[in-house]
Amino acid sequence: MKTITIKLLFGACFASLSPLSAQTVDRAKYPDYTDKRNPDYALMQRHTLGVRNAMSARPDHVNNAETRFFPPVFNQDGGSCGSASRIGYMFSYEMNAFRNLDGTNPQNYYPTHFVWLLTNGNSGKDAFVQHVGVPSAETYGGQTYSKLFGNQEETQNDFGWMTGYDKWYEAMFNR
Repeated sequence: MKTITIKLLFGACFASLSPLSAQTVDRAKYPDYTDKRNPDYALMQRHTLGVRNAMSARPDHVNNAETRFFPPVFNQDGGSCGSASRIGYMFSYEMNAFRNLDGTNPQNYYPTHFVWLLTNGNSGKDAFVQHVGVPSAETYGGQTYSKLFGNQEETQNDFGWMTGYDKWYEAMFNR
């Protein structure tokens, strides 16, 4: 009984869908239309190496700190682990690798606390950098705290906020 019911339901579904069809093509409007698919095989990637050769050529690990693009190691401070990892290390490394620059030069690494100050309350550091940008550590006055704009202590009026159009303009080019 159960199998008969399932067969009847399946038959009813199939029968109800069979009169449905795709849209008919107006051949006057689209004379070159064809139902046949013609893939362009020239656009497909060709694998020259076998899978086994590609797997054997990969190293078991890579230490990016040994490259010239990596910024100097520093101590994070004040609960800035997200900014330290994303901006201080990852963003600095990626920008230097993309631009082929030396990561030990203060013009070529980026301050963690510039972003940290502006992204409290769980707002995204990555989105901030994508839309606003980050000044170099040289422009900001340090890799973590700013020597130009003050330390991040709530008793100070400036609290490390960057001022100056030229500095914000430079930050715009580091996104």
